[in-house]
Amino acid sequence: MVGKRKEIPLGSDFILALRQYADLNVVDAPQWGATFSDAQNKYMTDAVPKLANSTARMYASDIKHLLASFQDAPLDQIKPMNIRMFLDDHADKPTTANRCKRLFSTMWNQARGWGYTGLPNQCEGIKGHALAKRTVYITDAMYAAVYAQGSGPLRDAMDLAYLTGQRPADTLRMTEHDIIDGHLIVTQAKTQQPLRIIIAGRLADLIERIRARKATHRIVTGAADQQQRQAADSARAA
Repeated sequence: MVGKRKEIPLGSDFILALRQYADLNVVDAPQWGATFSDAQNKYMTDAVPKLANSTARMYASDIKHLLASFQDAPLDQIKPMNIRMFLDDHADKPTTANRCKRLFSTMWNQARGWGYTGLPNQCEGIKGHALAKRTVYITDAMYAAVYAQGSGPLRDAMDLAYLTGQRPADTLRMTEHDIIDGHLIVTQAKTQQPLRIIIAGRLADLIERIRARKATHRIVTGAADQQQRQAADSARAA
């Protein structure tokens, strides 16, 4: 039927969907008068798919606030005062506002490299909202109380995070596939920094304990393990 919109399913994987969207919507640098929307389209298709899943989802959420203020604005007409006004207009959500400012700054630097603008970063010198520092400190007593009531898998996860010094999200992603030649290979999701942790002492004892516990359950395949990782990423992002 003439004029009927053709819909193409992009799948349930957020990152793969962005990549497929990029393939279907090639964005070339405009020669003149690039708008914020032009830079946003290219950033979301070229840069975001290379980020960690959780970071990509956060950017996709934050970009909505920026588009509401800057969508049709020519990049060469956006001034530092406009960034200040955006922060002031979103003072009721200071954390989100600061995050949006960082995203704007990142996108602007990318836009300069793409030839969308030759102006300096308009966020330079503009301070974000002052945020209260986190004051919750987990004492040894609090940690011990949780550990005492925790299940076997929870205790294993707590010990693994403590002995490897990794973030909870990175700890939960560890599997036996990450053990190579006596080392635990970790690629941090936030920094993409690869690490090789020697398996020895208490860490070696812990891994043997985890293996013994897993032996009492049905075997989980690599594919199932990957599905569990994706489910955990989606749950954390939500």
